[in-house]
This record gives sequence, C-alpha cells and structure tokens, in this order.
Amino acid sequence: MEIIPVTVTGNTRKVGIAVFIAARGVISLGFVWGLYELAVKEFSDLLNSFNGLSFLKFADYALPMLGIFVAIGVLTGVGGSLITMRKYLNKEGSEISGI
Repeated sequence: MEIIPVTVTGNTRKVGIAVFIAARGVISLGFVWGLYELAVKEFSDLLNSFNGLSFLKFADYALPMLGIFVAIGVLTGVGGSLITMRKYLNKEGSEISGI
C-alpha cells in the first residue's frame, strides 16, 4: 500500500474544518430535534393531562443548542489531539530531540 502525499492550502483546509465542524453540529441538532418531535407526538396527551402543560417550541432553543454541540465537538477534538500529541512526544519525540 502506497501513501500518496496531499498538499492543501491553508485557506482551503481552514474552510474545510469549519464546514466539517458546522456539519457535525447540524447533524447532532437534527438528531435531537427529531427525537424531541417524536417525544412530542408520543407524550403530548400525557403532558396535557397534567394541568394543561405543553411542550416548548424546539426552534426557540435550536441555535443555542447548535452552539453548545459545536463547542463540545471542538473541545473534545482539541483535548483528544493534545492527549495524543503528549503521548507521542513523550514516546517518540524524546528520540528526535535527543533527550
């Protein structure tokens, strides 16, 4: 198996990463929104029986939730990268630097 090097310009890579992060957030939000709508459909009669309570509109909370999902994704990605780099540098980097 041969590894083919790929060159990517800085701007293209940054835009690609931003699109990927946003897409993952939108996918997560869509999944949660679908589950919420399913719960509304299945349990609306039960909730109405408790003194006329009703479900909140999901659209009112969708944008803040999208921001939270994106933030969680970025933080876990950065955290995982830092852990991996630290392990690599402790093991292999010491041989490179001669320590």
